Amino acid sequence: MPCRYGCSKWAVEVLLKELHQRWGVPVKVFRCGMILSHTSYLGQINPTDFFTRLLCGIAYTGIAPQSFYTLPHGPEEHFDGMPIDFVSGVCPFFSFLDYKNWVIYFVTFGDEGLAYGDACH
Repeated sequence: MPCRYGCSKWAVEVLLKELHQRWGVPVKVFRCGMILSHTSYLGQINPTDFFTRLLCGIAYTGIAPQSFYTLPHGPEEHFDGMPIDFVSGVCPFFSFLDYKNWVIYFVTFGDEGLAYGDACH
């Protein structure tokens, strides 16, 4: 299967890093988990999305993959789905932090359900 979306994201990051290295332009890259619909618009789905199809399959059949039931759930086992209104609030916040370099943020939920961005310089 050809690399399409993933390769295009990689190519853009390579070009942005080169822009920073050559010209000193500050660049911030935000890597988010799965971005879901806005919380104000309940019932909005993407019918061709894998996640939507998985949830519909669970709802229709009443069964889920065994991995959904594996215990104990450790700290590495979590779902990174975040509504777009949450992501759109986090990205501007971290954009205004005083970084003048190449920074990659991994936007996820913290242990208390709060947002945080792990920065890689």
